[in-house]
Amino acid sequence: MLRRIANTIDFSFIRDLLSDRYSEHKGRPAEEPEVMFKICLLEYLYNHSDVQVIEHIRVNLAYRWFLGFNIDDDLPDDSTISYVRGFWCKNTRHASIVRINFRDEADML
Repeated sequence: MLRRIANTIDFSFIRDLLSDRYSEHKGRPAEEPEVMFKICLLEYLYNHSDVQVIEHIRVNLAYRWFLGFNIDDDLPDDSTISYVRGFWCKNTRHASIVRINFRDEADML
């Protein structure tokens, strides 16, 4: 299923939609929005909590491939997932647009 999703959906719309939430000049480097969105998608698809999804990413090569992680790459902390989710949804417009765009892309599956 992950291969089909990756071959069908162009997740670059996530970065464009959330571009006003990130700054190259303030704070430390942020986790990639596309990766964080895909992690949230894995949680939804496989009914994982934040902690569970990170544990699965550690050992599941299909998850790593889907997210673009190499075997030795550092993973985000599970607390980062909930922080990012809250950060994105401070503005409900962003949450709605992401849902609508993803639904449009998912219809192609």
